Amino acid sequence: MNPRAAGILAGVGIIVELLGLAQHGDFIFAVIGVGLLLVGTYYISKECLNDKRFFNFLLASRILSLIIMIVIPIVMTVAFSSSAEKVTNKETTWFMEKEEGPWFIEPRASNRNENILEKLRPLIPEPIGYLLLIFLVISGIIWGIFNLKAFRIAATHLKMDFFQKAATFYKWGAILSVVLVGFILLLIADIIAMEGFFTIPDESKAAPAQ
Repeated sequence: MNPRAAGILAGVGIIVELLGLAQHGDFIFAVIGVGLLLVGTYYISKECLNDKRFFNFLLASRILSLIIMIVIPIVMTVAFSSSAEKVTNKETTWFMEKEEGPWFIEPRASNRNENILEKLRPLIPEPIGYLLLIFLVISGIIWGIFNLKAFRIAATHLKMDFFQKAATFYKWGAILSVVLVGFILLLIADIIAMEGFFTIPDESKAAPAQ
């Protein structure tokens, strides 16, 4: 596999991973995307950068992202179901069952996800849901830091502006993860990193590892 092919594989991995997030947190899409990304970045880390830290930081960030994708539906279920019950004053009402839900949740969620969340909801006390929300914020910060370190390494070795810009967006995204704008910056950073992977030349020559 040449560097360009590895970069394309990693870029496609990010696309599939983002599609998984867009599809109500489709875990299968996310796992496939993470797999493609890690295969491509493993080759880039070993053959182009001569620095395994790039792959190791991305591996840690992607393991964390899969954990986040598991926790997000649980937090949303606890928080929004509690809110929906207060509004409707019905003990058995769940926000996913309403005809009209929040703008970022389509009522046509998969039956598989609905069934899983319906079973989990009675088992999770509301305070646990808010503790998991705090966990998500902290995880978002750590996720951004892992990616920041990874793409700084790539930018240093490959001298590519895309990776330097991605590192900058990951830095500010991690800092501002306590508010919504931070997660938007992390998404932009992913898109810039994807563009960087797609533009890796056939013969990438890395600077010697420090």
